[in-house]
Amino acid sequence: MLKQLVQQFIDEYRPDEQRSAATIQASTDIEDAIVKSTARIKTHQRQSNETLEEWTSALKQAANRLTNAKDFDDLFRIAKEVGDPIWNIGPLAVYDFASRISIYLKIPPQRVYLHAGPAKAAKCLNIRAKEASKNDFPDELAPLSEDEIESFLCIFANRICAQGAERKRKRSC
Repeated sequence: MLKQLVQQFIDEYRPDEQRSAATIQASTDIEDAIVKSTARIKTHQRQSNETLEEWTSALKQAANRLTNAKDFDDLFRIAKEVGDPIWNIGPLAVYDFASRISIYLKIPPQRVYLHAGPAKAAKCLNIRAKEASKNDFPDELAPLSEDEIESFLCIFANRICAQGAERKRKRSC
């Protein structure tokens, strides 16, 4: 079943992810990339326009720090520090921003970050951590990048967990 879900992700979701990435890559400068990276793109984003404007402004003030980030972990840490004082900017918003701005800065995640839906799905795959190596996941996820694995786990969390429950029921018979 995982293999079919991965193929469904590639067919149905990867094209949208690639279009979003192209938009961010086409940014004229870091401030433009910040604006595009904080835009409400995904349906799970729940911040008000005022919150997003406040966060965008704070991130623009941190533009030099973001530009000088050494790796994705650095980007994530900076985004978290900037977002922490702002109401309703939590781990999911921080990750979404960091993954988007990393496209412009060309420093993609080297690990899969697990929060909310992705953490739930990872637990159903017997992975219990805040972040994991791509190699920790089943081989069926190999065609996906680290960022795509996070999206895949978020989108298909319920189906992945239902599959795990089905496996457990079959074993106990």
